[in-house]
Amino acid sequence: MAKEERRQPELRFKGFTDDWEQRKLQNILEVNSGKDYKHLNDGDIPVYGTGGLMLQVNEALSYDQDAIGIGRKGTIDKPFLLKSPFWTVDTLFYCIPKINSNLFFIYGVFQKINWKKMDESTGVPSLSKNTINNISINIPTLNEQNRIGKLLIVLDKSLALHQRKLDNLIKLKKAYLQLLHPDKSHRVPKLRFNNFSEVWEQRKASDIFESISDKNHADLPVLSASQEKGMILRSEIGIDIKYNENSLKNYKRVCPGQFVIHLRSFQGGFAYSNVEGITSPAYTILDFKEKNEHYPLYWSYLLNSQNFIQKLETITYGIRDGRTIKFSDFITLRFNIPKIKEQIKIGNLLQTLDKTVDFQQKNLVSLEQFKKSFLQLLFV
Repeated sequence: MAKEERRQPELRFKGFTDDWEQRKLQNILEVNSGKDYKHLNDGDIPVYGTGGLMLQVNEALSYDQDAIGIGRKGTIDKPFLLKSPFWTVDTLFYCIPKINSNLFFIYGVFQKINWKKMDESTGVPSLSKNTINNISINIPTLNEQNRIGKLLIVLDKSLALHQRKLDNLIKLKKAYLQLLHPDKSHRVPKLRFNNFSEVWEQRKASDIFESISDKNHADLPVLSASQEKGMILRSEIGIDIKYNENSLKNYKRVCPGQFVIHLRSFQGGFAYSNVEGITSPAYTILDFKEKNEHYPLYWSYLLNSQNFIQKLETITYGIRDGRTIKFSDFITLRFNIPKIKEQIKIGNLLQTLDKTVDFQQKNLVSLEQFKKSFLQLLFV
């Protein structure tokens, strides 16, 4: 008879060598329907889609009736922790570990289970209590569970800290955008750099911008407008958009430092370009009449700010994706703007914040991947 395959993870804490035991979840957890227990804590409880509650994990769980929540419908693949006392809904299961099991270890197991594979529906993904009870997992001794559970707590706390840092940076950038630009009733912003005291000048867009239509550059790469990155190579957007190469001669040339008025005006509709290429003839290409008076980076933030998007509502036509901006209407708008030296200061500060936000986002993604790798190595 062939020797039974050993059930051990690839990575273990020192001192643990025993095989893990295979057991069904019904022997480890008490699985309850949300309709069996409802308790509303103080404060608002957000509901996630059709699949129950998405609650922030409490850093100090009480272990008396804390549980793992999982959607009965819709969000079956998104388990989360419930801090006692909690509130449940009919579309939710809550799973309470029985004796000799660690909540955080079991939560780690839940994050590795392919819940969509357990889907019993033909429409909205759904689970039954019987399905959960009969899932088999490999489980170590309670001491090893506790060691793994504590490590997962550390990782989750670090993830939460990095997420808070990212959220705060995004809020800081939003605040700077408000403070560094004057509101409708003022000609200077609330926050200024040292040595700048002049009143900002009010000018019409027609005095600042002109429309450019430079065609017959079919040899240049095709660009597409994106909300987050401005004008980018069409090959970088990840979508195979078909176009007639014979029509490329009619596409408009875009140069670094110029702006493109595209069709998504409900998001702003102005895409800044750092690259040279050609884009749809349906778009309007903007350039500065006096390049030495304006800093493109400053304008890239201004033309994508929430205040400017709201201002666009007075000159846009149609609804939703179909809303358009006519150049003839855009040039009637008025802007309060500083001299180029102050534009440079503001633009560079906002760019620094953007780089910091991007760095923090990458850190968060790296940490999430690190945790994912640990889940693969620490569990059988």
